[in-house]
Order: sequence, then structure tokens, then C-alpha cells
Amino acid sequence: MIDLDVPDLGMPDSDPPYWPLHQRLLREKYQERVKGRLERNEINRLTVFGLAPMPLLIELGRLISDISEAHVRQRVREPTTWEWQPEPGKMELVRGAPDSNGSVIALKLGISGPIDDQRITAVLGEDVSIWSLSAKDANNDILRTRSDLALWRKEIRAVFEAIKDRHGNAGIIHLFPAIPVSAAIEVGRVWMPKAHLPMRIYDHNRALGGFRQTLDIIHQA
Repeated sequence: MIDLDVPDLGMPDSDPPYWPLHQRLLREKYQERVKGRLERNEINRLTVFGLAPMPLLIELGRLISDISEAHVRQRVREPTTWEWQPEPGKMELVRGAPDSNGSVIALKLGISGPIDDQRITAVLGEDVSIWSLSAKDANNDILRTRSDLALWRKEIRAVFEAIKDRHGNAGIIHLFPAIPVSAAIEVGRVWMPKAHLPMRIYDHNRALGGFRQTLDIIHQA
């Protein structure tokens, strides 16, 4: 087992240095404990169990990338298990595109729960193009099967492509996620550094009263 856990540094996530520090520590641990072993063929595939804030799970997915063979698991709440459920996948996803082209690009991902547009405009202002990928009857135990996760990968990839086709290579995607842990990891894995726009990840912070910027996913090694 490879543990990439970052110890408690005594810093609340409302402090501005929290996210860049944890992002850097995650990158260092991944480089030290995983990447080199993959390159030396000491590891053939990964099974990934994610328990962390969504921005860091998205960064972890970017580090793993879609090139590495990785099987991402989801912690199901009922029954409590990391095993995929044998039932047919029931998650239904709906894509939404903006009617007009605002100067700022936002993408809301409402899978664990819905995200109201006003929560986004409160952060980015009114001149924003809001794209969406949402689940019907969104709830925090909706993603339960392998087929649910496969559908998620297909649809989030399609949204990234649609945003690029409409907005070109300029700009950045302001990403507002309310998604399960496996979906967060797959966002990072599906995102292609040479094909998709960079992302700025937001997280709901109760201490600060709403969504706040956390970290960037950019075109880098």
C-alpha cells in the first residue's frame, strides 16, 4: 500500500497558503512514492482509494493521468464499502451550455448535490458563461457502479471538448465541483494538458461563506 496522506499542518483551509502548500506536498509525495516506480515498471497498475478534499483529488488525478493504468474506487455509503455495487448503474447526467458567451468560463459539476448559478456569480460576477454537468436526483451516494464512473468519464471529457470548441484556447475554466471522490480523481485523469483549457478549482468554505479559489490545474509536467 502506498500512502500519500499529508499530515495535519495545523493550518485551516481558509488560510490562503493552505492549498498551494498541500498541492506541493502532494506532488512531492507522488513523485517520490509513485511516479518513479511506475517509470521503472515496479508498479504495473494502481487501485486508487481517495479520501481528501476535492481540489487535491483532482490534482491527484492529474498526476496519475489517463496514461497510467489505474482503477479508481468509490466509497459507497449504503452499504458502507469500497466495492462497486452489482446493481445496474442508475446515474443520469445532464449537460448544460450557456446561452451567451460571457468573458469568464465557469463549469459547475452537481453530482453529490445541486449548485445554484448565484453561488458562482457571487464569486465571478455576472459576465460569466456557466457550463454544467449535473446528475438527476443528485445526492452523495449516487455514484455506485463501474458503469456510473465510466459514464462520468465519457461525459466530463465531452464537456471539456465542448468548452474548447466554443471558447478556443484562451482563458481558464473556473471549476465548481460537488462530486464524489472517484469523480474528482477522474476529472484530473480525463483532463488533457495539451488539449483542454487550464482549470482553477473552487471549494465551498463555510468559514469564508461560500466558494473560494483553491488551486490551479495548468499545463505543466
